[in-house]
Amino acid sequence: MEFQRSTTAYVVPELTPKRKLSIVIPCYNEEKNVAELLRRVINVSIPNWEKEIIVVDDCSTDGTLKILRSFESKARIFYRDVNGGKGSAVTDGLAHATGDYIIIQDADLEYNPSEIPSLVAALNGEKSCVYGSRNIHHVKRKGFVIPRLGVWVITKLINILYWQKLTDVWTCYKLFPQSSAHYFVPGQFDSEIVFTLQALRNGYKINEVPISHTPRDIEEGKKIKYRDGFKAIAVIISDRLLHLRKSVSSTVHPPLDLLVDPDDKWLMVQDGNTLRAQNGKEYSIDRDGRAILINS
Repeated sequence: MEFQRSTTAYVVPELTPKRKLSIVIPCYNEEKNVAELLRRVINVSIPNWEKEIIVVDDCSTDGTLKILRSFESKARIFYRDVNGGKGSAVTDGLAHATGDYIIIQDADLEYNPSEIPSLVAALNGEKSCVYGSRNIHHVKRKGFVIPRLGVWVITKLINILYWQKLTDVWTCYKLFPQSSAHYFVPGQFDSEIVFTLQALRNGYKINEVPISHTPRDIEEGKKIKYRDGFKAIAVIISDRLLHLRKSVSSTVHPPLDLLVDPDDKWLMVQDGNTLRAQNGKEYSIDRDGRAILINS
Protein backbone atom coordinates (compact mmCIF):
# COMPACT_ATOMS: atom_id res chain seq x y z
CA MET A 1 0.00 0.00 0.00
CA GLU A 2 1.35 3.37 -0.98
CA PHE A 3 0.81 6.45 1.10
CA GLN A 4 0.58 9.79 -0.62
CA ARG A 5 2.02 12.81 1.06
CA SER A 6 -0.57 15.48 1.59
CA THR A 7 -0.04 18.63 -0.39
CA THR A 8 -2.55 20.65 1.60
CA ALA A 9 -1.10 24.03 2.54
CA TYR A 10 -1.76 25.15 6.05
CA VAL A 11 -2.02 28.89 6.39
CA VAL A 12 -1.12 30.36 9.74
CA PRO A 13 -3.72 33.04 10.53
CA GLU A 14 -2.26 36.50 10.62
CA LEU A 15 -2.35 37.92 14.11
CA THR A 16 -3.77 41.39 14.58
CA PRO A 17 -0.85 43.61 15.63
CA LYS A 18 -1.14 45.10 19.08
CA ARG A 19 -1.82 48.79 19.35
CA LYS A 20 0.23 50.85 21.77
CA LEU A 21 -1.08 53.13 24.50
CA SER A 22 1.19 55.84 25.86
CA ILE A 23 0.35 56.87 29.43
CA VAL A 24 1.77 60.36 29.99
CA ILE A 25 2.18 61.39 33.62
CA PRO A 26 3.04 65.03 34.44
CA CYS A 27 4.55 65.17 37.92
CA TYR A 28 5.43 67.93 40.37
CA ASN A 29 6.23 67.50 44.09
CA GLU A 30 4.41 64.19 44.51
CA GLU A 31 6.77 62.31 46.83
CA LYS A 32 3.83 61.04 48.92
CA ASN A 33 1.90 59.54 46.02
CA VAL A 34 3.98 58.95 42.92
CA ALA A 35 5.45 55.57 43.94
CA GLU A 36 2.02 54.04 44.59
CA LEU A 37 0.61 55.68 41.47
CA LEU A 38 3.35 54.21 39.27
CA ARG A 39 2.87 50.77 40.78
CA ARG A 40 -0.82 50.93 39.91
CA VAL A 41 -0.14 52.10 36.35
CA ILE A 42 2.45 49.37 35.84
CA ASN A 43 -0.09 46.76 36.97
CA VAL A 44 -2.78 47.90 34.52
CA SER A 45 -3.45 45.22 31.90
CA ILE A 46 -5.20 46.07 28.62
CA PRO A 47 -5.89 43.03 26.38
CA ASN A 48 -4.29 43.27 22.93
CA TRP A 49 -2.59 46.55 23.80
CA GLU A 50 1.05 47.36 24.44
CA LYS A 51 1.65 49.91 27.20
CA GLU A 52 4.21 52.71 27.39
CA ILE A 53 4.64 54.77 30.58
CA ILE A 54 6.13 58.26 30.28
CA VAL A 55 6.72 60.46 33.32
CA VAL A 56 7.74 64.11 33.06
CA ASP A 57 8.92 65.72 36.28
CA ASP A 58 8.24 69.45 36.21
CA CYS A 59 11.28 70.47 38.28
CA SER A 60 10.15 69.02 41.62
CA THR A 61 11.78 70.39 44.77
CA ASP A 62 10.90 67.60 47.23
CA GLY A 63 11.88 63.93 47.25
CA THR A 64 10.07 63.09 44.01
CA LEU A 65 13.26 62.84 41.93
CA LYS A 66 14.75 60.12 44.12
CA ILE A 67 11.58 58.06 43.86
CA LEU A 68 11.33 58.47 40.09
CA ARG A 69 14.90 57.30 39.57
CA SER A 70 13.98 53.99 41.22
CA PHE A 71 11.38 53.42 38.47
CA GLU A 72 13.62 54.22 35.49
CA SER A 73 13.78 50.53 34.50
CA LYS A 74 9.98 50.32 34.21
CA ALA A 75 9.06 53.72 32.77
CA ARG A 76 10.53 56.39 30.53
CA ILE A 77 11.22 59.32 32.84
CA PHE A 78 12.22 62.83 31.81
CA TYR A 79 13.28 65.69 34.05
CA ARG A 80 12.57 69.34 33.29
CA ASP A 81 15.05 72.02 34.39
CA VAL A 82 12.41 74.74 34.73
CA ASN A 83 8.90 74.54 36.17
CA GLY A 84 6.49 75.37 33.36
CA GLY A 85 3.13 74.09 34.61
CA LYS A 86 1.09 70.99 33.85
CA GLY A 87 0.51 71.85 30.20
CA SER A 88 4.22 72.21 29.56
CA ALA A 89 4.98 68.89 31.25
CA VAL A 90 2.26 67.21 29.20
CA THR A 91 3.57 68.59 25.90
CA ASP A 92 7.06 67.38 26.77
CA GLY A 93 5.64 63.93 27.44
CA LEU A 94 3.67 63.93 24.20
CA ALA A 95 6.85 64.72 22.27
CA HIS A 96 8.31 61.42 23.50
CA ALA A 97 5.13 59.32 23.17
CA THR A 98 5.21 56.62 20.50
CA GLY A 99 1.77 55.10 21.11
CA ASP A 100 -1.12 54.95 18.67
CA TYR A 101 -3.22 56.49 21.44
CA ILE A 102 -2.30 58.59 24.46
CA ILE A 103 -3.90 59.14 27.84
CA ILE A 104 -3.03 61.70 30.51
CA GLN A 105 -2.65 60.44 34.08
CA ASP A 106 -2.07 62.80 37.02
CA ALA A 107 0.68 61.75 39.42
CA ASP A 108 -1.55 61.92 42.50
CA LEU A 109 -4.08 59.29 43.50
CA GLU A 110 -7.27 61.15 42.60
CA TYR A 111 -7.81 59.04 39.46
CA ASN A 112 -7.72 55.24 39.51
CA PRO A 113 -5.50 53.73 36.75
CA SER A 114 -7.50 50.48 36.89
CA GLU A 115 -10.27 52.36 35.01
CA ILE A 116 -8.06 53.12 31.99
CA PRO A 117 -9.18 49.93 30.15
CA SER A 118 -12.80 51.19 30.21
CA LEU A 119 -11.73 54.31 28.31
CA VAL A 120 -9.80 52.24 25.78
CA ALA A 121 -12.85 50.01 25.24
CA ALA A 122 -14.95 53.08 24.34
CA LEU A 123 -12.76 54.09 21.38
CA ASN A 124 -14.72 54.22 18.14
CA GLY A 125 -12.88 55.18 14.98
CA GLU A 126 -9.69 56.97 14.00
CA LYS A 127 -10.90 60.38 15.21
CA SER A 128 -12.30 59.16 18.50
CA CYS A 129 -11.40 60.72 21.85
CA VAL A 130 -12.67 59.41 25.19
CA TYR A 131 -12.95 61.50 28.36
CA GLY A 132 -13.43 60.04 31.81
CA SER A 133 -16.32 61.94 33.39
CA ARG A 134 -16.52 62.35 37.16
CA ASN A 135 -20.10 63.58 36.86
CA ILE A 136 -21.82 60.50 35.42
CA HIS A 137 -20.40 57.94 37.86
CA HIS A 138 -22.97 56.08 39.98
CA VAL A 139 -21.32 57.43 43.15
CA LYS A 140 -22.28 61.09 43.41
CA ARG A 141 -19.52 63.60 44.07
CA LYS A 142 -19.47 65.50 47.34
CA GLY A 143 -17.71 68.62 48.56
CA PHE A 144 -15.66 71.15 46.57
CA VAL A 145 -18.85 72.90 45.49
CA ILE A 146 -17.16 76.02 44.10
CA PRO A 147 -14.58 74.18 41.94
CA ARG A 148 -17.27 71.80 40.68
CA LEU A 149 -19.52 74.74 39.83
CA GLY A 150 -16.66 76.30 37.87
CA VAL A 151 -16.12 73.13 35.85
CA TRP A 152 -19.88 72.94 35.24
CA VAL A 153 -19.90 76.49 33.87
CA ILE A 154 -16.91 75.79 31.60
CA THR A 155 -18.50 72.58 30.35
CA LYS A 156 -21.85 74.27 29.65
CA LEU A 157 -20.13 77.08 27.78
CA ILE A 158 -18.35 74.62 25.50
CA ASN A 159 -21.58 72.66 24.99
CA ILE A 160 -23.44 75.79 23.92
CA LEU A 161 -20.76 77.25 21.67
CA TYR A 162 -19.61 73.97 20.11
CA TRP A 163 -22.89 72.00 20.03
CA GLN A 164 -21.77 69.26 22.42
CA LYS A 165 -23.35 67.26 25.24
CA LEU A 166 -20.32 66.79 27.48
CA THR A 167 -20.45 66.61 31.27
CA ASP A 168 -16.83 67.08 32.40
CA VAL A 169 -14.37 68.84 30.06
CA TRP A 170 -11.76 69.58 32.74
CA THR A 171 -11.20 65.95 33.66
CA CYS A 172 -7.66 64.61 33.79
CA TYR A 173 -8.51 61.42 31.92
CA LYS A 174 -8.36 62.30 28.24
CA LEU A 175 -7.69 59.47 25.78
CA PHE A 176 -6.92 60.57 22.23
CA PRO A 177 -5.17 59.41 19.04
CA GLN A 178 -1.58 60.37 18.28
CA SER A 179 -2.88 62.45 15.35
CA SER A 180 -4.39 64.99 17.76
CA ALA A 181 -1.49 65.23 20.23
CA HIS A 182 -0.23 68.49 18.72
CA TYR A 183 -3.39 70.25 19.90
CA PHE A 184 -1.90 70.35 23.41
CA VAL A 185 0.06 73.56 23.98
CA PRO A 186 2.50 74.51 26.76
CA GLY A 187 0.95 76.30 29.71
CA GLN A 188 -1.07 75.77 32.85
CA PHE A 189 -4.49 74.10 33.28
CA ASP A 190 -5.94 76.05 30.35
CA SER A 191 -3.89 73.94 27.92
CA GLU A 192 -6.44 71.15 28.44
CA ILE A 193 -9.26 73.48 27.37
CA VAL A 194 -7.30 74.47 24.26
CA PHE A 195 -6.89 70.78 23.39
CA THR A 196 -10.63 70.13 23.66
CA LEU A 197 -11.53 73.13 21.50
CA GLN A 198 -9.03 72.27 18.77
CA ALA A 199 -10.08 68.63 18.73
CA LEU A 200 -13.75 69.58 18.32
CA ARG A 201 -13.03 72.12 15.59
CA ASN A 202 -11.02 69.56 13.65
CA GLY A 203 -13.67 66.86 13.54
CA TYR A 204 -12.73 64.67 16.51
CA LYS A 205 -15.66 63.15 18.38
CA ILE A 206 -15.48 63.09 22.18
CA ASN A 207 -17.25 60.28 24.03
CA GLU A 208 -17.44 60.01 27.81
CA VAL A 209 -17.31 57.08 30.21
CA PRO A 210 -17.94 57.27 33.97
CA ILE A 211 -14.92 57.25 36.27
CA SER A 212 -14.50 57.45 40.02
CA HIS A 213 -12.72 60.35 41.69
CA THR A 214 -11.01 60.64 45.07
CA PRO A 215 -10.19 64.34 45.48
CA ARG A 216 -7.50 65.52 47.87
CA ASP A 217 -7.96 68.39 50.26
CA ILE A 218 -6.95 71.82 49.00
CA GLU A 219 -4.01 71.75 51.41
CA GLU A 220 -2.82 68.44 49.93
CA GLY A 221 -3.18 69.03 46.22
CA LYS A 222 -2.75 71.52 43.39
CA LYS A 223 -6.25 72.68 42.48
CA ILE A 224 -7.72 74.76 39.69
CA LYS A 225 -8.14 78.29 41.02
CA TYR A 226 -10.52 81.14 40.24
CA ARG A 227 -8.07 82.76 37.84
CA ASP A 228 -7.76 79.47 35.92
CA GLY A 229 -11.53 79.44 35.46
CA PHE A 230 -11.70 83.02 34.21
CA LYS A 231 -8.76 82.39 31.89
CA ALA A 232 -10.52 79.29 30.50
CA ILE A 233 -13.69 81.29 29.82
CA ALA A 234 -11.66 83.90 27.95
CA VAL A 235 -9.92 81.18 25.92
CA ILE A 236 -13.23 79.55 24.95
CA ILE A 237 -14.93 82.78 23.88
CA SER A 238 -11.85 83.98 21.98
CA ASP A 239 -11.53 80.68 20.16
CA ARG A 240 -15.23 80.69 19.23
CA LEU A 241 -15.08 84.23 17.86
CA LEU A 242 -11.81 83.62 16.02
CA HIS A 243 -13.14 80.53 14.24
CA LEU A 244 -16.81 81.48 14.05
CA ARG A 245 -17.10 81.72 10.27
CA LYS A 246 -15.24 78.47 9.59
CA SER A 247 -17.02 76.46 12.28
CA VAL A 248 -20.53 77.67 11.50
CA SER A 249 -20.20 77.01 7.79
CA SER A 250 -19.18 73.42 8.39
CA THR A 251 -21.33 72.38 11.33
CA VAL A 252 -24.69 74.15 11.56
CA HIS A 253 -26.62 72.25 8.87
CA PRO A 254 -28.83 69.44 10.20
CA PRO A 255 -28.10 65.73 9.60
CA LEU A 256 -29.20 64.67 6.13
CA ASP A 257 -31.14 61.69 7.43
CA LEU A 258 -33.47 64.03 9.32
CA LEU A 259 -34.46 66.19 6.37
CA VAL A 260 -37.89 66.05 4.76
CA ASP A 261 -39.16 67.16 1.41
CA PRO A 262 -40.02 70.89 1.76
CA ASP A 263 -43.30 70.55 -0.20
CA ASP A 264 -44.89 67.26 0.81
CA LYS A 265 -42.91 66.59 4.04
CA TRP A 266 -41.75 63.13 2.97
CA LEU A 267 -38.66 61.83 4.83
CA MET A 268 -35.68 61.69 2.46
CA VAL A 269 -32.98 59.04 1.99
CA GLN A 270 -29.42 59.79 0.89
CA ASP A 271 -28.06 58.00 -2.16
CA GLY A 272 -24.55 59.22 -2.95
CA ASN A 273 -24.77 62.92 -3.72
CA THR A 274 -28.56 62.83 -4.02
CA LEU A 275 -31.45 62.95 -1.56
CA ARG A 276 -34.59 61.06 -2.63
CA ALA A 277 -38.03 61.53 -1.10
CA GLN A 278 -40.72 58.83 -1.13
CA ASN A 279 -42.77 60.94 -3.54
CA GLY A 280 -40.00 60.60 -6.15
CA LYS A 281 -38.48 64.07 -5.83
CA GLU A 282 -34.70 64.37 -5.81
CA TYR A 283 -32.37 66.99 -4.33
CA SER A 284 -28.62 67.53 -4.69
CA ILE A 285 -26.00 67.62 -1.93
CA ASP A 286 -23.20 70.19 -2.23
CA ARG A 287 -19.50 69.63 -1.57
CA ASP A 288 -19.90 70.65 2.10
CA GLY A 289 -22.57 68.00 2.69
CA ARG A 290 -25.50 70.43 2.68
CA ALA A 291 -28.79 69.65 0.97
CA ILE A 292 -29.86 71.97 -1.85
CA LEU A 293 -33.62 71.88 -1.32
CA ILE A 294 -34.59 72.93 -4.83
CA ASN A 295 -36.31 70.22 -6.84
CA SER A 296 -34.03 68.81 -9.54
